[in-house]
Amino acid sequence: MFLNTLLGGRDMSKTMGERLRIERTRLGLSQEALAAIGGVKKLTQLQYEANKTAPDADYLVAVAVEGVDVAYVLGLQRGGTGLSPRQEALLRNYDAADDDGRRIIEGTAGLAAQPKTPALKRR
Repeated sequence: MFLNTLLGGRDMSKTMGERLRIERTRLGLSQEALAAIGGVKKLTQLQYEANKTAPDADYLVAVAVEGVDVAYVLGLQRGGTGLSPRQEALLRNYDAADDDGRRIIEGTAGLAAQPKTPALKRR
């Protein structure tokens, strides 16, 4: 409850625990899986989502690395790009590529985005 009070004036339509559950669900993770990512036990994850305790910084950093929008969980504006995890992975790959790799990615994306031409009808 302390963080929810501290962040007054921000997105308070849901509790921090509810926002954490929303993020976990968005990522398709079980409570046990997110707990493991965050380095805590499932019971601790349950307590976070029930607003009985608040996650510490180590937990928040660990789950952020796996895609949890921690700014949203804390009641701030969504910090993410709005992209799906697959789209974000594609951008990370693009950023990590050298110039030749980027040209290949751009060319492939351009070809994939071409409208499909319908097959010619036979008479």
